[in-house]
Amino acid sequence: MGTFCSFVRVPNEVAFSASDPPTAAHAARSRLILYAPICRAVRPLRQLSLGSVGQDRLMASRASNFCIDAHDPYAQMEWWEQVLEDFVRESDWDMKPGDEECGLAGPDDRFLLFLKVPEPKSIKNRMHICLRPTDRHRDEEVERLLGLGATMVNDLRDGPDKGWAVLADPEGNEFCVLRRHQAKPA
Repeated sequence: MGTFCSFVRVPNEVAFSASDPPTAAHAARSRLILYAPICRAVRPLRQLSLGSVGQDRLMASRASNFCIDAHDPYAQMEWWEQVLEDFVRESDWDMKPGDEECGLAGPDDRFLLFLKVPEPKSIKNRMHICLRPTDRHRDEEVERLLGLGATMVNDLRDGPDKGWAVLADPEGNEFCVLRRHQAKPA
């Protein structure tokens, strides 16, 4: 086992890290977005084979933030908050209409952030989110999302157990709805 440290957003009063203990200088930075370390024991990093290169290396990164360009970050954050059960609005985040950045906090210190951009979406996403319903079947989830304002982009469902549906959120960002989540047997 080893130790993994990640950072979580904290009130703008004190910020520190393991290599930068609290000092009086932190008070001068109190208007910045601040993060505090959370450390926990984890298994050692897995080695990745690089195939024909013939070298092994440690995996050294993990996904932290998923950023989505938005015309209206606040409206997008509110819409996705209704869609996702595992990403929620933090009670200490003061977000309001017109903000340049709004977001939802997810599991394992991951965040879904909506960032204001001046231009509208013009081409297909190069990356997208795939959703897997947890408490209903895929088709029921598709209907729920359409009722929330999503639009159908491409219906690739083939009966109740095959395929997926490609939808778009209110600003046109594509996402997929897969079959219902099935817990792996223990």
